[in-house]
Amino acid sequence: AAPVAYGPIRRAIRVAGSSGVTLALAALVSLSFALFSFKGLIAAVGLSTAAWFEFRGYAKLRRLDIQGVAILARNQVGLTVLIVGYCLWCLADAWFGPAP
Repeated sequence: AAPVAYGPIRRAIRVAGSSGVTLALAALVSLSFALFSFKGLIAAVGLSTAAWFEFRGYAKLRRLDIQGVAILARNQVGLTVLIVGYCLWCLADAWFGPAP
């Protein structure tokens, strides 16, 4: 029964690892926009923070530490808040900002 139960955990470890790499790459790309806009800087910092927590949760999950699951879950909530906040900021900027 143990090998079957470990399958979903292995999958979660792989997903957390690939998600951390993807977030780190997105943060790196956003950093190039940080040179030109404050929004780019906020995005780069937010994505870097999310990548750090993703790698932290990944490391704990690899050690079969149950806290890794909680870290990864909170990170997903935080990432969702970051994305929604950024989208709302861009919408407000387009709606209320100066005309092009």
